[in-house]
Amino acid sequence: MPSPALALVDTHRLAQVRNASSAAALTDRLVNLYWSGQINRDEFFASLVAVDKIGWSTSNNLAVAYIKEYRAIQDPLSRHEPPVTVGYNSGMTVGRASWFVKETERLAAKRDLLEPAIFTEAFRKLANRLIDKTYADAMSAFRSAVRISADYNGKTYRRVTGPNPCAFCAMLSTKEDYVSAEAAGFVVGKFHTVAGGTRVYNGRLAGARKRRIGEKFHDHCGCSVVENVGDGLPMTPQLQRSLDAYEAAAAQCRKEGKPITQKNVLPIMRKHEGFSDSAKPAA
Repeated sequence: MPSPALALVDTHRLAQVRNASSAAALTDRLVNLYWSGQINRDEFFASLVAVDKIGWSTSNNLAVAYIKEYRAIQDPLSRHEPPVTVGYNSGMTVGRASWFVKETERLAAKRDLLEPAIFTEAFRKLANRLIDKTYADAMSAFRSAVRISADYNGKTYRRVTGPNPCAFCAMLSTKEDYVSAEAAGFVVGKFHTVAGGTRVYNGRLAGARKRRIGEKFHDHCGCSVVENVGDGLPMTPQLQRSLDAYEAAAAQCRKEGKPITQKNVLPIMRKHEGFSDSAKPAA
């Protein structure tokens, strides 16, 4: 009989990917409207904030339902703390929008100096960076909610990959438990409670340089995270493949007298174990 917990994790993961992909598609539309002069700078900023906020809020709403249902399946008899979400910060969106406007203005000044194909390619690179960050933000909202909810509930969490993970994600999925960088930072005043008992974390999340490795996700990552409650998730063919690949890479490192580090393990997993890197997730 299929595991109800596994089915829930995959259903939620796909729902989050669809939400993030929708936000990314809307950002693509806004970028083209701005670039073609159909909306001005202020309209672009306001619309981009609205898109990011909707993607973030939808992600949080999906996460709260997921956390409650997952706990009900895995550990229905225990008392659990309310789910915790992370409040949306428009500053990150405005900062990226400002960067995009500045860079496209620089590019526009070079239009007459560049071949049309090169000019178009340069614009798409800038646009794709902005679009990718919109996707990543929406995915980050639910991952942060699960991680911090696990911390607040006195639990750890683990990464669950999609069907075709990259080497980096496969490697991280082999570790059974992680604790977020926010785990030791819960103090009075960093939360407020909203309808339904959900708590919103108002503290500052760890910056990219201070994030622990288990909290790192590339821009196109489709991985989910789950709280470690109850008996945990059963072994899956994908997780077994990741475990086998990691152990084979670690054995190769030992054979060559190299330390078992990310720098040494990942190239072996890519070259010999059939894992690629940063593949876009399928919605």
